Parts: sequence; structure tokens; C-alpha cells
Amino acid sequence: MRRPPTRLLVIFCSLTKSHFALYRHRDRPPLDLTRLDDYRIETDAGHRAFFEFPIQGTTCLPCSVKKLSAKRIDGLVFASREIDLMIREAGLTNIARQNFRIFGSKFILPNTAEGAQTDAMLCEVIGRMIRKGSLERVARPYSTYFLREYGDPYLPDLEDLSRLD
Repeated sequence: MRRPPTRLLVIFCSLTKSHFALYRHRDRPPLDLTRLDDYRIETDAGHRAFFEFPIQGTTCLPCSVKKLSAKRIDGLVFASREIDLMIREAGLTNIARQNFRIFGSKFILPNTAEGAQTDAMLCEVIGRMIRKGSLERVARPYSTYFLREYGDPYLPDLEDLSRLD
């Protein structure tokens, strides 16, 4: 994961996980994940800094879904739950989804001493909730869905707290 611009600090710990998918037009073959530079791909403008390949930002994800449906872009990368809903609500059937990556959901904080202090506090609280099992109890319904849909746990474990994703 790439770091965002220096005026922002990404919290080290993940509270949950998000499944990001790469959407393409159904008439086209799956996009080659080793050659993403070759495609015109969009994501939310606030997420551009987190990708290692050239990616266009959008401030209107439903508009990007429609552009993908019309073959004006090659792909769209974003959290699958949100985009799947947009596709269903728009009644589109010509968009296909391929797995991209599961990211830790992060808080974005100011890159200041206070931001670093808040980061440390949140990591401590998240770790405590994992150890006590309270995070799992609160998230159980969505955790079951996430594991069934994406084959990966929704919540971080203590090992996740010691590494960046």
C-alpha cells in the first residue's frame, strides 16, 4: 500500500477489512493485474494516492459505473459492496467483477503530533477490543457475510496490528 500525501497520516491499525474489486465491461476479458498501466482505470479521488499504477480519480462513483457500462473507461476499482449496490440500482448487467485486493479499512488523520497520538490511542483500543472479543461480537453479522462472499475474515487479528497492508 502506498502512503498518502504527507499532510495526512494513515492510522497504522485496521478496524475492519474492505474487499476492493476491479470492475470491467462484461464484453472484455479480465484485466491483466500485472499490466494495469495499460488501462484507463478510475477510483474515488480520495484513494488515488494508495495505488502504485496510474489511476484516474472520480468524485462521482455512480458516474464511473455508467462510464464503465458505456465502455468509456476500462476499469473501476473500489469497495465491492458499494459498487455492487450501484450496479444493481442502475439495473446494469454488462459489468463484471474480478477480485482486486482486500485492504484494511483505515482512519485518515492529520499528520501532526496530535494525529500520531490519536493513531496510537486507536491502535491500543482496537487491540484491546480484539483481545477481549468485543470487536468480533459487534461485527459478527457482517463478518459472516464477508467471509462467505470474499473468503477472508472481516476483522483484523492481533498479527494484523503489527504490520501495514
